Amino acid sequence: MPKPSSSQPSKLFMFIGIQVLMFIFSTASMMTKVASFKWRDNGFWSVPFLLTFGAAIALTGIYAIFWQKILKRVDLSIAYMSKGVTLFWTLFWSVLIFDESVTLRNVIGLIFIFVGIAFINRDEAKKKDHVAEVNP
Repeated sequence: MPKPSSSQPSKLFMFIGIQVLMFIFSTASMMTKVASFKWRDNGFWSVPFLLTFGAAIALTGIYAIFWQKILKRVDLSIAYMSKGVTLFWTLFWSVLIFDESVTLRNVIGLIFIFVGIAFINRDEAKKKDHVAEVNP
């Protein structure tokens, strides 16, 4: 099995990078909700609305640029499965910022998503191991 070159980022580094990107993406989504409140309270051309909406657009742009860089180094199936983590961050923001409550359904839904991600990642790893055994 060939060793990854030293210029290749480690799997752990890529995993952490994807998680940071999902955090940024969820933050952008949270900022759009905050911006909607600013619009309602202050109007469209108000500084608070324009700043929060601008921040949401900037965060989405940062996410998009680095997501493309991640996709060059990670299989699409693995990277896309990690997007389920965004739901955790969305739930986190809803409780922390918007004082919403977490229901048992929310928790069960997150558990199902994370179990599904774990199963699919495990199956992908098994497929790669099988291919490596067949094609050394």
